[in-house]
Amino acid sequence: MMSPNVQFIVCVETDKKAATDSKYISGILKEYFDLGENKLTYVFLGGKFKYNHPTIVKEINTNIKEYQVTNKGQSFIIFISDKDINTADPRDNQYVDDITNYCKDNGYEIVWFVKTIEDVIWGTTISNSDKVKKSVQFIRNKQIKHVSKKNLSAGNNVNSRPKSNILTVFNKYPQIKKQK
Repeated sequence: MMSPNVQFIVCVETDKKAATDSKYISGILKEYFDLGENKLTYVFLGGKFKYNHPTIVKEINTNIKEYQVTNKGQSFIIFISDKDINTADPRDNQYVDDITNYCKDNGYEIVWFVKTIEDVIWGTTISNSDKVKKSVQFIRNKQIKHVSKKNLSAGNNVNSRPKSNILTVFNKYPQIKKQK
């Protein structure tokens, strides 16, 4: 028997205008999963340090309530974050601990991209001025076909570059079908 439909609220670091992270995430999920009638909702943080800002918390809660009313379904919250450990900015190391604890305390999942989502996708650092162009190129050229599944299947305590635990996290949900 198929599980009832659910909503995945995916919180990404980028802002809504650029929407770079959501392009990458959608491409990865489309390649490896069949979401079926499940809903994918993005919350754009506008910067990684805003994960617990009151407006973000309110947006998450609003999305949960709206989905419960219209679909009577459950929502799962998944934060997507770059893991910039041991960088020049000391806030980055503290951030990893803080968002990990925040997600644990709230029953949320966290997907890491080490060092950045672009590192995992492209194998190199992408300049801020090229991020939008590269995310569009990722979709247009089906770049996901060139990304190693192994690099997307790391454990949840991933610290190796260029790796992510995105497939590990989404594989936990029986509501979505695995394609590959």
